[in-house]
Amino acid sequence: MTDYHRGKEQDTSFLWIKDGVPLPLSVVSVVKRWLFPVLTVVVILILIIVLGATNTKTSNRLMSAEKRISNLSDVIKSLNTSLQRAQETAKEVEKMRFAVENNKDQLISASEALKQMSVVDSLSRSVAMLKCSLDRIVNNSTHTHTHTHTHSQIYQSTHSQLSLSERLSVCPPCVLSCPSGSGVAACCPPGWDQFDFNCYHFSRSSLSWNESRVWCEKNEAHLLILHSDKAWDFVNRRTASSFHWVGLSDWRTGRWEWINQTPYTMERRRWMPGQPDGWSGHGLGHEVEHCAHLHHDGRLNDLHCSTKMRFICQRHSMN
Repeated sequence: MTDYHRGKEQDTSFLWIKDGVPLPLSVVSVVKRWLFPVLTVVVILILIIVLGATNTKTSNRLMSAEKRISNLSDVIKSLNTSLQRAQETAKEVEKMRFAVENNKDQLISASEALKQMSVVDSLSRSVAMLKCSLDRIVNNSTHTHTHTHTHSQIYQSTHSQLSLSERLSVCPPCVLSCPSGSGVAACCPPGWDQFDFNCYHFSRSSLSWNESRVWCEKNEAHLLILHSDKAWDFVNRRTASSFHWVGLSDWRTGRWEWINQTPYTMERRRWMPGQPDGWSGHGLGHEVEHCAHLHHDGRLNDLHCSTKMRFICQRHSMN
């Protein structure tokens, strides 16, 4: 039985070897012929893929570098612009420095000129006060002709001093314009009080507003006009016990204005509470209250213009 199987297997192997078809030589040669090109192509493809990936990375890096370079270029442009502005600012600062130096010199000159003007003004005031006193002495003199002649000589001597003072009081050359009122201080007529180059008459008689206006004009003056706090204080110290008309009204245009027709700027602190009210229940006619006066406490109030009260006239002092 064993021998039979062995014989059968040998027969089968023999038959398989015998039946197997050997590969032709042409196929082998074809495979050998195309094997190298195929491998070469594969290698080339691999190289292409590798190089492509490398180029992509390189391209990304280049793009990133270009962006950085572009940003740096913008930064450089911005720095250049800032540098130009800084240079322009430096030039402006230099110009301002020169201007400050020039202004400093001008201010020094102006300060010296003002000092000279202060000295001259003080001298002018002293001489003018002496002239005023002598004028009053001459006007009120009741002495003999001899005494009068003596006073006249003193008067002429004082006037010559005053002329010298007037020449000295001319403003020296300076970078500033000479202030108004830098001339000679002078005196006021009898019955008038002097304050800050103005003369003030505080009446004892009572007149209406229009009558007061006419009286002041006949005496080369006008009803009181007040602008400065110093003038207000000066007037209030002399009118604390009675009412006084001032040169303020709204009868002409319906707007409050001074007697010289300059506009009045409303200051509520200068008026009594609730005034001016244009009250019409005064029983003095159909017109409302159009004229202003100073109250006991120095504040303003409006009244009917026909009311009679004291008044204040104002004029420039005489040179």
